[in-house]
Amino acid sequence: MQLFAAQSGQLAPIDEAVDTEPLDNIWCLDERSGLWCLQINREAGDSDRWLYRRVPTVQRQWSAAVLDVEGLRVVAPEVQLLWKSADPSAKDESDRAAVTPLLDDEARQWLHEAITRAHPGSAWANAFR
Repeated sequence: MQLFAAQSGQLAPIDEAVDTEPLDNIWCLDERSGLWCLQINREAGDSDRWLYRRVPTVQRQWSAAVLDVEGLRVVAPEVQLLWKSADPSAKDESDRAAVTPLLDDEARQWLHEAITRAHPGSAWANAFR
């Protein structure tokens, strides 16, 4: 496994990470297969609530923001879509199309409000009404 730091939209080997920027996102490359296999995010918050680093007034209870899937803690789909909504790529559009039908009404409402607050100019600002 080779670790990479994601900083300022670039990936670099973790030992080359820039000390002046926070290290909030680590990507893991399986050297045998050459495939990216894991992304680790360091999330912000307090004991009760997750805070969106880009706009800390966007919040969610930890129990809703991070889910336990067979013993593995993963970010909730609506939270991941919020991150992607800032500047969606073609891959992000594909992810949105696949995930949106799986969101319940509460998750869709939260996501709509979060995008409206954090990224009002996003192409997704009205996608989750």
